[in-house]
Amino acid sequence: MCRSPLLLLLPLVLVACSSGSDKDGADDSGSGSGSDDAGDFAPQEGTWEGGEFTYDDACGLGLGNDSEDEERVLVTLTMDADGGGFTIVDEEEEDPIICVLDGQSFTCETPEGDMEDTDFSEYGYVALVTMDQVMGGDFSSETAGELRMVIDVSCEGADCAEVAEMMDLDMPCTSIMSVPLLAG
Repeated sequence: MCRSPLLLLLPLVLVACSSGSDKDGADDSGSGSGSDDAGDFAPQEGTWEGGEFTYDDACGLGLGNDSEDEERVLVTLTMDADGGGFTIVDEEEEDPIICVLDGQSFTCETPEGDMEDTDFSEYGYVALVTMDQVMGGDFSSETAGELRMVIDVSCEGADCAEVAEMMDLDMPCTSIMSVPLLAG
């Protein structure tokens, strides 16, 4: 189960190579002029490269365990015709990832079926473990940003403590994977 969430994040990381930096969506506009003022720019179309991944794996999902084998990810970012979003395509993935812009912040659709609820009743436990993922980030300029994948793990049911111990997780918990992005 530890490797599954990491593998699910890989397509999301690919999106990261095209995305930005403030998770909270706060208005980071300054009083200066230029293209770094929030709302004053759109991300550059073309190839984006992800930098070094950082992990806050409070859930113990194994994020970053394979970091020695991580390769830099390259994706192609294409803006929507109306400028309200963008699509990320990785040469290794078949399905594009669609993201919506809100100022310089963005949220992305997560791949279908990546995170499914696990019902432990078939193993004799009254527990339903849920893993929800949210992918998004912010652009700090036309050519730089950060992508974040946030995974929330929770459990409902009388046997959640036992299931959490079996899974070696403290639930509820949140794990975050981030990657800086640069257009190239």
